[in-house]
Amino acid sequence: MGKKFIIQLIFFLSAICIVPFLKSVSAATLQFDPTAVNTQVDQTFEVKVNVDAGSEEITSVDAYVIYDNNVVEVQSVNDGTFFLTVAKDTSSAGKAYIAGMVDDPATAKTDSGTIATLVFKAKTNGSTTLNFDCTAGSTTDSNITKKDLNASDIIQCDGNGRSVITVGTGESSSGTTQPTPTLTSSTSKLPKTGIFDNVLKYSIPGAILLLIGAMTKLML
Repeated sequence: MGKKFIIQLIFFLSAICIVPFLKSVSAATLQFDPTAVNTQVDQTFEVKVNVDAGSEEITSVDAYVIYDNNVVEVQSVNDGTFFLTVAKDTSSAGKAYIAGMVDDPATAKTDSGTIATLVFKAKTNGSTTLNFDCTAGSTTDSNITKKDLNASDIIQCDGNGRSVITVGTGESSSGTTQPTPTLTSSTSKLPKTGIFDNVLKYSIPGAILLLIGAMTKLML
């Protein structure tokens, strides 16, 4: 077993470790801004619904936002700037639907931006979490459409964000915290967020490459 074979083996094993990290960085997801709101009864507040296309080109987005209608209600939806065409439906209590799409099917959007802004009104003391209704492989819930012949849904459900809404003390009149609507989709798995997770996401591949360089130097 020569040095050349050992070096090739190191690079092969390192590639296997790095690929999952690169995939997570380029995933297409939906996010809320802000991710936490503290407000009082009868006050209104805004939450942006953003799309992050990752490294992909996309043509449309369907976002289904789920929340506890006993705690808050949607007053209105303002169009964002990411898509020129935006559709919305807030007729279902506890669920808001937002869609954004390009005007010309031959074009596509990249990077990230705001699809729409939800204007909520706080109804009573309590708390609720805004989530995206999303199930991998489903086309009847939240989706992000890639610009390709198959109009592939490329949303990564477990990477979607959430926003925690606290009204007053966060406790209902009965003295208990309002339950968050139960999701049967993969959004019930909380995504990794925060500075520490981002540091890990980028530093681990770097550490692997540094190790490769050190071992290669020793082999030569």
